[in-house]
Amino acid sequence: MGIRQSKTPSTTAVSTIESWEDLGAAADIPKPAHPSPDRLRPNWLNLNGQWDFSFNEPKYDRQITVPYSWTSPLSGVEEDVKSTAYYRRRVRYTPQNIKAPRLFLVFGAVDYSCRITVNGVDFGGFIGGYSRFEFDVTHAWKNDAENEVLVAVRDDDNDNQMSGKQGYGQLRGIWQTVYLEERGEVWLSEWKVTTKMNGSVRIDYHLAGVGDVESVQAHFENVAVSGTSGVLELVFREPRLWSVDDPYLYEGTLRVKGKRDNLDFEDVVETYFGIREIGQARFSEGGAMHVTLNGRPLFLCGVLDQSFNPRGFFTAPTDDDCKRDIERIKALGLNFARIHVKADEPLKLYWADKLGVLISQDIPNHWGEPTPDTRKKFETAMWEIVKRDVNHPSIVQWVIFNETWGLESNGSYLPETQEWVRSLYRALKLYDPTRFVEDNSASQRDHVETDVNSWHFYSNGYNNVKKTIADFCDGAFPGSPANFIGGNLCGDVPFMNSECGAVWGIIGSAGDSDIAWHYKYMINEIRRHERLSGYVFTELTDVVNEFNGFYRIHGTPKEFGYGDYVEGMSLLDLHSPTFLGFDCPPMETKYAGEHIAVPVFISVYDQAFVGITMKIQWELVHVDCCGGKHTEQRGNDSVQCSKLGVTPLSSLCIQLPERDGLAVLCVWLLDKFDAIIMRNYVLFDVVGPLEHPALCLEPRDMSFSGFKRAWELQSGNKVNCVGKGFASFFVDTNEVPGFIEAYKVPALQITFEASSKEELTKDKPEKERPKLPPDGDYMRGYRVDRGANPNSFYMTDESVYPSIIKVYVGSQGEADIRLPDIQLPNCPADSRGCLSWHYQAHDDRLDEAGSYGYMCRITIPQETVRKFMSGFNVRLESDDGVSYFGRKSGRYPRGIRISALREPDS
Repeated sequence: MGIRQSKTPSTTAVSTIESWEDLGAAADIPKPAHPSPDRLRPNWLNLNGQWDFSFNEPKYDRQITVPYSWTSPLSGVEEDVKSTAYYRRRVRYTPQNIKAPRLFLVFGAVDYSCRITVNGVDFGGFIGGYSRFEFDVTHAWKNDAENEVLVAVRDDDNDNQMSGKQGYGQLRGIWQTVYLEERGEVWLSEWKVTTKMNGSVRIDYHLAGVGDVESVQAHFENVAVSGTSGVLELVFREPRLWSVDDPYLYEGTLRVKGKRDNLDFEDVVETYFGIREIGQARFSEGGAMHVTLNGRPLFLCGVLDQSFNPRGFFTAPTDDDCKRDIERIKALGLNFARIHVKADEPLKLYWADKLGVLISQDIPNHWGEPTPDTRKKFETAMWEIVKRDVNHPSIVQWVIFNETWGLESNGSYLPETQEWVRSLYRALKLYDPTRFVEDNSASQRDHVETDVNSWHFYSNGYNNVKKTIADFCDGAFPGSPANFIGGNLCGDVPFMNSECGAVWGIIGSAGDSDIAWHYKYMINEIRRHERLSGYVFTELTDVVNEFNGFYRIHGTPKEFGYGDYVEGMSLLDLHSPTFLGFDCPPMETKYAGEHIAVPVFISVYDQAFVGITMKIQWELVHVDCCGGKHTEQRGNDSVQCSKLGVTPLSSLCIQLPERDGLAVLCVWLLDKFDAIIMRNYVLFDVVGPLEHPALCLEPRDMSFSGFKRAWELQSGNKVNCVGKGFASFFVDTNEVPGFIEAYKVPALQITFEASSKEELTKDKPEKERPKLPPDGDYMRGYRVDRGANPNSFYMTDESVYPSIIKVYVGSQGEADIRLPDIQLPNCPADSRGCLSWHYQAHDDRLDEAGSYGYMCRITIPQETVRKFMSGFNVRLESDDGVSYFGRKSGRYPRGIRISALREPDS
């Protein structure tokens, strides 16, 4: 089913509907695609584009681009004004289908309250920022003349209106597509599709309008039925079921035919559905309930999607962006997204249907107390959102509230409010028994009644994360009060995490810092617990005050660095339905030559691998102090799982290398054809003798001059220098092993790890930092300087901050000799900065965690060494900042090493 777009509004009827891929004629219309491919009528006109606009009074003395909030850059207004705003659009349109004589004006969403006038006729108003609404404007429309559409919108940010996280960028005014469409005298006002795996499809529909209905028809592929009872039932033999791997959509039409005043009419809607069933099942007797799709187990690897962008705010800048959001989720190997406190654009939900991503749909929250008026507004909007989106096969769960927002009175979640929430849960479950319904995505252990027992955690540090997950799982059983409030008990339901990460597990938030290190060990720990059906990681993209996305706020990817430990490894491996994990910390310090047993487990959520022999292949790789890799041991074993879920395996017994360096235990899980199912690794800092004798120094042993600022961090293991200056140290050649014993004067090599150093706001002296506004309410969003957070050190992405080190050697009385420059491409931070993570002093604060540099080599040739036989100074100059890493910092367990380079005898 192609997504449709209308042509530019003109003086002629719009009869030709272009395919979505051919933007051509509609190139000057923002977001030209039909906004709701699940309810597409053949004749329609997109009214997006330039509208006359003004604040406070209807002067219409400026322009705004619809459909973007007037606060957003793409609107062309970009003013965050709480006001009444006035929109005007003049348009010509002549309906052409005489069998569809009714003309409707449809608004995707307007925030918050509005009133509509067409050619001077007042059509009334609408209240609610996230709902689609429409008006039958037939009697006011001039078919062969210019028409004037006026919209007056008021938004005051009252606490009783649905808001969600609009603090990121306020929704004000028209923010989804506006369009005209032709309908019959009697039309389909709403319908609900219910499907079953056996191929039976039930369509419950409602009609509106005046006329004699002769038939209501449904025609999908080769199956057609008709009737007038309000229910249509279809049966598909050997149905092709919708799934994340095969998101097959049955496309077709619904048609109403009849007469009014002896004239034929018809209402035709192009739509689709996916045949699938969401359910729950137990893997084994006494085990926990798990989520199933089409009767098969499904581990939910999910992500929180705030669905915000800096150009259109909560409106996707283009139709393509709706698709790209879903493609980004699929590209990570995720199968689940929680659209967070926002009713998203139906076009985005279409792409979730089309590409195969399961959606948990939040109902946007209000921020005030649950007064009777607030409850009434919330309930009205909730049902409007649910009924708009109920036919999307991708949506598998409704989440009514999040973290008790809008449910507390004077800080308390009162029993009467709990009962109101219970009534909403039960009413929604009665209306839609085909999906999970969650009363409140819980962060305060305060479920009342729910189909999914979920909880949130934000925690940093392996032991903290391990305990947090174990504590929840210990209380995860039917009849447990552990995650419930008011004496309510857990039902026999699936258990899962619905928000997790480190971002709010750090004092003041994690800022813009590496997420790769924490994410890997957190996923390992989640997959270790069979009681869990899945998780939702916070989040897909960065937002204005959170920088913990898989992608930057503009959608560009971050670098995680896993592939440098195990070739080819990426996030896809961590999201594999069948997962091989370690029950141990992500990195441990061990002595050279130690014999250790590494606990291993397998988590299987793919029926295809139950009872099938798989192979575990492993290698122990020693990474020396210069980054060279040497395989120390290899092994393989077979594994066969007799059940779904988690199975502990025999430990991998290894002997660590006899030399100082980093040891990487790499594992591959292979199928019976030796194809890789997934990869993983665990690290060891091996403390022992050096492979090659050397004089060892630490960055703190150097002297620093001229820099704007130079300081130690990471417990003295790293030194940062900002601005222009130099670092220097003296090399006493008598202390360099092998120097005086050499047959002839050797060349010397100095190796160390360094990166560029971009000065962040947090690095500046207090008096030089710009005065920041008081902290806002992060729940509602506020803008921050990401470099001001003391925990920030920007995670590696496509942007770089290069620098150069100019190298000089010399001694007193001798002129300095310049050696080749050292190029420092960037100041990165990701999983490759393992030592910077492993030796962090605190779990609730970050000290440039994950930062690392590049292996730098200075070779001093023999002829130069001869000039400075008793020793020499090394001066390292930088104009743009530099960081030096010690033995317990960065990527390489090295520090500064000076060694003799012997040449073979001639």
